[in-house]
Amino acid sequence: WEVGLEARVAGMRYLLLLPAVEAGDWLEAAGKGLAFPEEVRVWWPGKPPTTATGWKEAQDALGVRVGVDYF
Repeated sequence: WEVGLEARVAGMRYLLLLPAVEAGDWLEAAGKGLAFPEEVRVWWPGKPPTTATGWKEAQDALGVRVGVDYF
């Protein structure tokens, strides 16, 4: 895995270990769903986690930009 995403969605916590491109795809798909992530942490191996407070911040932490702007 290249990046870990820890997301809280509809009261459930998910931990996804993915290649960076797939993490960006997941973030985009989650943004188009009915339940948006309430909190997203981005984990890169060997670095402390980054807590994102909104979509743009989560995308920036991943180093990807997708066409979803909700926050």
